[in-house]
Amino acid sequence: MSQCWKKKPKYVHAANSAGALCHKDSLFNTVRVGIAMYGLATSQETAPLVKGKQVFSLHTKIVHVKKILPGEYIGYGADYRAESEEWIATLPVGYADGWLRKLESQSVIVNGQRAKIVGRICMDQMMVKLSNYLPIGTKVTLIGGKESEDFITVEEIAEELGTINYEVTCTINFRVPRVYKRGSRHLEL
Repeated sequence: MSQCWKKKPKYVHAANSAGALCHKDSLFNTVRVGIAMYGLATSQETAPLVKGKQVFSLHTKIVHVKKILPGEYIGYGADYRAESEEWIATLPVGYADGWLRKLESQSVIVNGQRAKIVGRICMDQMMVKLSNYLPIGTKVTLIGGKESEDFITVEEIAEELGTINYEVTCTINFRVPRVYKRGSRHLEL
């Protein structure tokens, strides 16, 4: 034992998620598990070692729906122009919540189907193109989904942003209420 310690500390750790997965000799009696508790890998090298499924999810609900006509525009800067009649839903999620503007080409899941984000992502909202009318209050999944259907992984969002899964999970900020369910972390807007 080092001369710095007169008494061994009660808790000793030297392992984060990657250390816990790859270096069993670094566990001591405490581990600082971070991203692995969401079912996410710390890197491509540790991906095969992560057992279980991604439990981090992000959901919201439709707050407005309208039909637009061919030639009408959506969003700041008139970035999106409708080619035909389209149903557009507004979601109360924007870059102030951590859903960055670079995700404008991303899609979300509504009623088990992908719906493309259209127009620019705003500070507090974004718009998606629906395949048909859906009522206000319909659940929308930005990250996660049902395993038997479509599923948006944190890695998919990270790839779209040109970053890593850590940054995606950390970017979803304090404005987003946290809902914990049976040990899983579900974020709801």
